[in-house]
Order: sequence, then C-alpha cells, then structure tokens
Amino acid sequence: MTSADPTLSERSSRTCTFGSSVIMAHLEALGSRVQGALTKEDPEDVHQLRVASRRLRADLPIFKRCLPKEDLEQWKVSLKSLTTSLGLARDADVQILFLEDLLSSEAGRSMERGIRSLLDERRAHRSSLKQGVTEALGALSASGALEGLREACSQNLSIGTVKGAHYRSVTLRLTARRSIGKRLEGLLACEACVRREDAASEHHRMRIAVKKLRYTLEIFAPLFRGRSRAAIGALKRLQDLLGEMHDCDVWSELVPMFKVSLCTQEGLEDQIVADLNSFSSFITARRHTLYTELVRFWFGRNMRSVLRTLNARFKDALYLPLLSFNRIGVVSDVHGNPEALRAVMSDPKVKGVKLWVSAGDIVGLGPCPEEIVVKFREREVLSIAGNYDREVLSTDAGKWKGLKDPGKLSKRFTKSVLSKASIKYLRSLGKEMVLMIGDKRFLIVHGSPASDEEKLDPDIDPELVRSYLEGSSADVLISGHSHTPVKKEIDGRTYLNPGSVGRPGDGDPRASFALITVEPFDIELVRVPYDMAATAEAVRKQGLPELFAQQFIAGRSIDRLNDEASRFREMGALSRFELVREASQRYLGPDRHTESVLDLSFSLFDKLLPIHSLGEEDRLLLACCALLHDIGWSRPGPGHHQRSMDMVLNDMSLPFSSDEKAIVANTVRYHNSLPKKDHYGFQALLPMDRMRVLKLSALLRVADALDASHGSIVKHMEVMSGPSLIVIRCRSSGDSSEEVLGLSKKKDLFERVFKRKLKVEWVPQVGC
Repeated sequence: MTSADPTLSERSSRTCTFGSSVIMAHLEALGSRVQGALTKEDPEDVHQLRVASRRLRADLPIFKRCLPKEDLEQWKVSLKSLTTSLGLARDADVQILFLEDLLSSEAGRSMERGIRSLLDERRAHRSSLKQGVTEALGALSASGALEGLREACSQNLSIGTVKGAHYRSVTLRLTARRSIGKRLEGLLACEACVRREDAASEHHRMRIAVKKLRYTLEIFAPLFRGRSRAAIGALKRLQDLLGEMHDCDVWSELVPMFKVSLCTQEGLEDQIVADLNSFSSFITARRHTLYTELVRFWFGRNMRSVLRTLNARFKDALYLPLLSFNRIGVVSDVHGNPEALRAVMSDPKVKGVKLWVSAGDIVGLGPCPEEIVVKFREREVLSIAGNYDREVLSTDAGKWKGLKDPGKLSKRFTKSVLSKASIKYLRSLGKEMVLMIGDKRFLIVHGSPASDEEKLDPDIDPELVRSYLEGSSADVLISGHSHTPVKKEIDGRTYLNPGSVGRPGDGDPRASFALITVEPFDIELVRVPYDMAATAEAVRKQGLPELFAQQFIAGRSIDRLNDEASRFREMGALSRFELVREASQRYLGPDRHTESVLDLSFSLFDKLLPIHSLGEEDRLLLACCALLHDIGWSRPGPGHHQRSMDMVLNDMSLPFSSDEKAIVANTVRYHNSLPKKDHYGFQALLPMDRMRVLKLSALLRVADALDASHGSIVKHMEVMSGPSLIVIRCRSSGDSSEEVLGLSKKKDLFERVFKRKLKVEWVPQVGC
C-alpha cells in the first residue's frame, strides 16, 4: 500500500466493510465471464462482463475512501478501457441479434436482402472487434487492477466489523443517501428532454443517468431490505426504453453510412437499397413508438410514485429503520470538551443507543477540538454545523496568544489545532438535517429553523415554537445554541434542546444531553457529572486564558462570568476579603499560621510600597493569597502548594474574576516553589500579570518564611530600604532559627524581582 492509504480506522469502518464486500462480488462476477467472452465469444458473457466492469466503475467513486488513493486512479483508467472495448463488442452483438430476430418476422422477410447485407457487415465488424476485447482484457490483467482491488478489499474485510453490522451504520446510510441523491439529481436534470422527441443526444444522456442511478440503488439495496425493489424495477424499464431508442438512433446513423459504402460496389442490386430504405423507415417508426411509450411511462402513476419516494428518501430526509435506531442519544454544543463527551457516551443510561445526533457547535471554546471531531467520526455521530463551527472555518489559523477578544482567540486557536481531515469534515456538515425514524419526523437545527444564532431558551414564546414546528412539518424539533436544556410539548409535537454537553450555561456544570425512544415515544433530559477540573486543566495546558477554564468549572458562559466579575468589583474589598476568609476556614479551620502570614504580608506590602509600586487591588489579592496559600494541606498528598493552586482555581465560591483567580492561584503556588518555563499556568498570563505574580509571590514567600516555625514569633517589623539592600528588623518572642533557615530558602525570588539584597535582623522583644 502507498503512503496515501486510508487510515486503519477508515478502512475498518462498516462503510468500508460493506463497500469491500460489494466490490468483491462484482470482481467475482467479472472473473466468471472472462473465459466465455474470450473463447466462446458468447454474447451473454460479453454482456455480463461489461455489466460487471460498469458496476465496478460505479463502486469505486462511492467507496474511494476505503481504497489506496494513488492506485485508485490507475484502476479506474484500466476498467474504463475495458468497458469501452466491451461496449463496442456488446453494441455489435445487440445489433446482430436484432437483425437475426427481425429476419424471422414477417416485416423482416419483406426486406430480407437489405437486412442480410447489413447483417453480414455487422458480423464482419464484430469479428474485427475480438482482438480489441482480448487486448483490453490483457491490459487489465497486466495493470494489476483486479489483483490490487482484491487485495485492498480483502484487507478491509479482515479488519472490518461483524457481518450485518452495516444495517446499523449511520455513515453508510449517509453515503447511500448522498450517492443516490446525486444520481437522482442527474436523472431529474434530464426531465425536459422527455417532452422532445427529436432530442436524441439528451435521451442518451438520460439513459446513462438512469443506469447510474439504478446501479447505485442496487449497490445499497441490502440496506433497504427489499424496499428499493420497485424503484429498481421501474428504472430498469426506463433504461430499457431509452436503450432501445438509442439503438434506433444508432441505426439511423449507421444505415446511411452503410449505403454510401455499398455504392462503391459493382453490381449493387436496387432491391438491397430499397430494403435498406424500408429498414430505415421501420426504425423511424419503431423509435416513435418507443418514444410514445417513454412519455407514457415517465409521466405515469408508477414512475411518478417512484420518483416521489426516491426524492423523499434521498433528498429530503434521511430514513433510518426503527428496528435498528429506536434509541437515540441527542447532544449539542460539545465545544471541544472530550471529558464531558466521554462521560455522556459511557453513562449507563445510554445502553441500547444505536444512534447519536448532534445539533452542532462541535468545536470552539474547549481545549481539544480535534479529539471531538475524531470521536464524532468514529462513533458515526449525525451532526449539523453550529454557528461556532461555521465561524471557526472562516477564521485564519494565525497567532492567537495575547488576543483580547475571547471569541477571536478561541476561534483562531481552534482553527490552528484542527487537522485538514477535521476541517474537511466540519465543512461537509449542513445547517440542518431531517430524519425519519418509524413514523416520526425529526428536524435538527442549531439555533432555530430561522437562524443558527437564535436562542430558543426555556422562556421562549410557545407561539414561536409552535410556528417553527408547524412550518417544518416536524414531529420533533431539536436545537441547541442556548446551552440550556428544554423540553416542550405543543399540540402533540415536541421541541427539544438537550442543553450543552461541553459547556452548560445554566450554572450546573454537569454535561447535559437527551435520550429519545421513538416507539413508544419518550424523551428524557439527563445530566451527567464529569471531571470538570481535568477539562479546565487541559485548557490551561493549551495556554488559553483562565477565563476559558472557569466557564467549564462554573457551567456559565463567558458573558455571565464577566458579569459576575463586575459584581465582585462592586462588592468592595472588605466584603470580598471576608468571603475569602470564610473559604480559608472551610478548608483549614481557624489557623494561627495563616493569620500570622496575613499580618506579615500586610506589613511588608505597606512598608515596601515605594519598592514594589503595587496598588490597592494588589494589596487585597496579596491578603487573599495569604489566607489561601496553605489550603492544600487540607487534602492528602505531596506538593501542598500545587494543590492549593488547583483548589483556588476550581473553587467557584471565591469572589475573583478569572484573571484575578489566575493571579492568586499562581501566587499561592509560588509561595513554596519558583516559576519555570514549563509552568503553563504562569506562561499563559499576560506579561503585566506575570510581573504582578512575581512581586506578590516574592512578598508572600518572605511573609511565610518569617513564620516558618508557625509560632507567630514576629511581634513587630521595621523596614529600611536602600539602593542595593533592604533590611527587615523583626522583634521576636522566641527562637528564630527556623525562620532564619526558611528565609535562606525563600528570599531568592524577592532579591531577583526587586534587585536588592534582603537582610533580616532579629531583635528579642524586651521583657521576653
């Protein structure tokens, strides 16, 4: 196989298993007729050999994803060459059989000499074509096309799915719908020529279109378990009528040329010419009769019914059998969150679900868009495109770090990490989808039937929903976009919004989805917990802003998070400080060390104000860091500073904006460690905020070291600063050896950030 081979997952899909079995059957049919066509020159062998080659040529474009791309083009060329050669031979055979049958009739006997002369010429012509058929078969064998096809299909079948599983393959049914719909459009585009008797070339194109549609229907006939039999029969009759008309057109061109060639012969009998003229008149009359039958058949009730059925099944809606698809999982707005999608698809309630449908917004906002698209393809999720998917596709995949607009940042990041295959998949998705399962018609849109940006939330006007249901003729209207689950029954019809899998917007961060049972009809809205912290951490690892991580933890939109941040700022510093103190005590209880570090942090901040140049907001943040720096000790395991950071980031009770929370969390972390290049949380901060973290961490580290013994020995502090040295004189009430050791380890960041040496002098408190 070449480097352009399909991936293992593509080749092992149910579509490829089904397609390979179809191709193998047609290869077998072709091989069984080769000897008869070569040795016996049996017209039926030639005919069936040609049919098999045509069927193979019809197979290859449909299942091209399952075959090696570079080899495929050569195989198509080789098969086309054989089909062309066999076509010439088959046409000659048909002409010979027609003349032989005509001779046995009364009409034929009346022009016997002319027909026999024409028959002799056709037999000689057929004999001259034998070498071409032999050479074409030899060229096909030499090309290795048949062996290559057989090998590729055998490999696909060896790694494919179990027998019969193609009945439950949504991708295969989509392939069938797309392929049959395309061929149906080709046929319907020819309809105008049915009203014109003299449109010979258009009638021939219609014949080819009918044949392609019929072959495609026959390829997928096993999916429909006999329900396509009537359509195939009608198309066969239509193909035969058009084929016989084409034969008449060929005779109308061939006989005049034959008469011209006869005129060069000496002793040509007038009777032969007269017979050939009669034959031409016979052919003209025959074509008129066939055309009259074509018009009657095309506009007849049977053919109209077939066309309506094909149009409904393969252009309007995707029909899925109730037996295989009675249980449906409905998702929307996954937004690149694989943790949430895994929780949904592994939930015990989804047992028995054979079909997953999505109301769009597969990507955007979340950290792992590529993983979601791959999962959708693997699980054959039927999806439409949401507004965010569409906007991502229209975005340039340029630099995204540092962009202030969250929407632009998210879309540019998403586009930059999507593979070409995933972008192609997203581009293939439509804006709406209609499903027919049993007697239920489902319309799936992203926002509403009117716009993919209209939100149908729980407070939506029922009359608007009613108008959408009636206008779409849907029994069930499914949409997403609002990120809030809704189920409404209106006049026997249902509106369903499954909510958001990846980023709920109603304050409940659990993944939201819906389960539908078609018969007996039932809809259940489901919420599933998942590891929100893991998703948030994945966001941070990608270097995305903390605001993006917080929306997953909170189950709220970016807009709502920004509104909350505004509310926090309006609360006032004291109120916010007290909320943080309450959080600290929930984790640690009343803690003497925490209070000491808080007091020391305040003192250092105030006394070093000319050095650090931080503002009142930073003073509040430093106080909060002092209250929270040790909360990691409330949970087991090493690295309490890392746990403290994670707990700050994931605690939605803390009154911080996302940016403030990132600053506090990083400062808490670095009270006991130093920033490194691989610390993605720190690196994701804006340069200005990184400097704030360094300054706050430097102060917090010194404050923590000044109470290293947890004995609260510092009773008073004086600070003296110079251009190269800062001296802190501490009056202490006890042994300061632990504090001295702690400072030796923790003053490094202070000295680096403020570019001054730090010296601490210990003075025993008088009276101790």
